[in-house]
Amino acid sequence: MRRSLRLAVLPLLLLGLAAGFHLLDALQTGEDALIARRYAEAATALEKALEEEPAERHPRILLLLARAQALAGTPERAVETYERLVRDHADSRLAAKAAMARAETLAASGRFAEAAEAYREQVDWLTGADRKHEVAETYLGLADKERADKDWARAVMFYDLAVDLGLGDAQARSVRLLAAEALLSAGNPGAVQRFEPLVDELTAETGKRRAMLGLGRARSLSGDRVGARSVLRDLLAEAPDCDEAGDAAFELARTFGVPEPGPDLLDRAIAALRSFAARYPAHPKAEVAEHLVARCFLSVGRTEEGLAALRGFLAASGGRDLEEVAGARAQVGFVLSSQGRTDEAIAAWRDYLGKHPSHQMWEQVQRAIVDAELERALRAEADEEWERARQLFAQFE
Repeated sequence: MRRSLRLAVLPLLLLGLAAGFHLLDALQTGEDALIARRYAEAATALEKALEEEPAERHPRILLLLARAQALAGTPERAVETYERLVRDHADSRLAAKAAMARAETLAASGRFAEAAEAYREQVDWLTGADRKHEVAETYLGLADKERADKDWARAVMFYDLAVDLGLGDAQARSVRLLAAEALLSAGNPGAVQRFEPLVDELTAETGKRRAMLGLGRARSLSGDRVGARSVLRDLLAEAPDCDEAGDAAFELARTFGVPEPGPDLLDRAIAALRSFAARYPAHPKAEVAEHLVARCFLSVGRTEEGLAALRGFLAASGGRDLEEVAGARAQVGFVLSSQGRTDEAIAAWRDYLGKHPSHQMWEQVQRAIVDAELERALRAEADEEWERARQLFAQFE
C-alpha cells in the first residue's frame, strides 16, 4: 500500500520540480527564444524573469525585453520598457543605451517628432565626435526621407537638428543649404534669410550658385522682384554656362510677372522669355516659352500677337506630347472667336477635338462650337440670308 502511494506521488513531485526549474530558468528561456527569433515567446519569458530575478539584474532584463518587444512588432511597448529602465535604473550603465534605443525605436515606428526630441536629449552626453556624427547621420537620413515624401517642414526640422549637433563648417553649410531649399519648396518666403548668408559663405565648388538661384526664387516669392532680378542677373553674369544658369534665366523672366505681366512689363517679360529660350534651348521650359509669350500677349488683350505666338508654339512643338499643346489648340479657337472669325474658330476647335478626345477642355470646346454655330445661324437670319440660315438651323434638328 505504501509502495503504491509513493509511486502515485512521484510523478507529482517530478512535475513540481520541473515547474520549479522552469521558473528558475525564465531568464535563460527568454534569452534562448530571443536568439532563436521567437520574439513574442522571448518577451513573455523575460517579463516572467522580472518577477523572479533580483533587482540588480533588472536593467539587463528590461533591455532584452524591450528589444524582444520591438522585434515582435510592438514598438509602443518597447518604448515603454526603455522608459521604465531609464526611469527606474537611472544609475545603471545601461540607462544611456536604453535612452538611445528608445529614440531609435521611435524613429523606426514613424514617430519622428518624438524621436527628434529623444535624440536631442542625448546631445548633452554625446561628447565624442564619432557619436555626434552617428546621430547627425540619423537626422540627415530622416530629413532625406521627409524630403522624398515632400514633407518640407519635417525635412527642415531634421536638417536643423543635424546642424545643431555642431557639424564641421563645410558639412554644416551644405546641410543649411538643403534646409533653405526645403523651406523654399514649402513656399515659405523666410527662406530668404537662410539663403542670404550662404551666398557669401559658399564657393562655386560648394554650392554658391545653387544658393544664388534659391535666393532669387525666394525673393521673388516674397514679392521682392527687384531683389530677385539683381541676384539672378549676377548669377548669369558670373557663370552663364553653369548648371543653374538655365533655371536662373527662366526665373528672371518670371520676375516680370509671366504669364500675366501687365502692360508696363509686357515687352520686358516677352524679351526675357525669348532670350531664355534662345540661350538655353535644351532647358525643359524652353520648348514652352512661346506658349508663355502667347499667354502674356493675351493677358493684356493683344490677341493678334497672342494668336501668332500660339501658332508659332504649335508649329515648333513638332508633334511632341507636351501638356500645353492641347490647351493651345483649344485657345486658338477661343482667340479667333473673340475676333469674330467664327468659321475659323470652329475649324480650330474641330481640329482640337479630333486630336485630343480625352483632354479636360473637350466638353467646354464642344459647347463653344454649338454656341458659335447658333450665333452663325442667327447672324445669317439677321442678314436675311434665308437659305443659309435655314441650312444652319437645320444642324440643330
